[in-house]
Amino acid sequence: MTIALDSTGAPFVAYYDVTLGGKLTIQKFAAGSWTVVGTPGFSAGITEFHSLAFDTTGTPFVAYSDSGNGNRATVQKNG
Repeated sequence: MTIALDSTGAPFVAYYDVTLGGKLTIQKFAAGSWTVVGTPGFSAGITEFHSLAFDTTGTPFVAYSDSGNGNRATVQKNG
């Protein structure tokens, strides 16, 4: 799991979602609760080593190792 703040200071987390077979999910904390950003479990397979960052428009990008991609490094946007 990794956590990062966007340009407004809102926290986001990217994590191995056990309820979705270890695939990657991103959530944002706003108005007192966590909400999924984009599609939950959007990776091809089980993920590890998450790194989360934002582009200049605030879109979250995550880099990770994806078992569904031969454990290669993968970078995707989700938002």
